[in-house]
Amino acid sequence: VARARAGRLPVIGSGAALIDTTYVDDAADALVAAVDACSPTGAHGEALVVSGGEPRTVAEILERVCAAAGAPPPRLRLPVPLARAAGTAVDAVWAATRRTDTPPLTRFLVEQLTTAHWFDQRRTREVLGWTPRVGIDEGFRRLAASYGTA
Repeated sequence: VARARAGRLPVIGSGAALIDTTYVDDAADALVAAVDACSPTGAHGEALVVSGGEPRTVAEILERVCAAAGAPPPRLRLPVPLARAAGTAVDAVWAATRRTDTPPLTRFLVEQLTTAHWFDQRRTREVLGWTPRVGIDEGFRRLAASYGTA
C-alpha cells in the first residue's frame, strides 16, 4: 500500500498468474480445525494447503488491495525478464552491503508474483471438516472498512 501511494507498485509481467488468498479469520479457523483433526486416525503429519478457494489474478488482487486502502492502483508494468534481472541485482547489492531493510524488489518476489498459487482444496476440507466462511468480496469489504474507506 505504501508503495502504491508512492507510485512505486508495478505489476510484474501480465499480472495474469492466479493466486488464492485466505482471509485471516478463515486461516485462524483452519488452524483450530487442524488441531482438532490432529490424531493418529486424522490429519496427523499430513501437509494441507488452506486458502479461500477463489483464485484471482495478481493484477486484480493488487488493484483490490489498493482500492480497499484508498491508494492508486498500479499503473506501471514491468516485463518479467527486466524484473528478474533487477531483483537479482538488488539481491546482490543487499547482500554485499549487508542491508537489513526491505529491498524494493527481489528475485524471489518476482517469481512469486509471476507464478500461479492456487490449490485443490478438497482434501483439506475433507480432512479438517473446514470450509472458508469469508469470501473474497467480503474479505475486501472488511479490508476497506479496516482502512476506513468503506
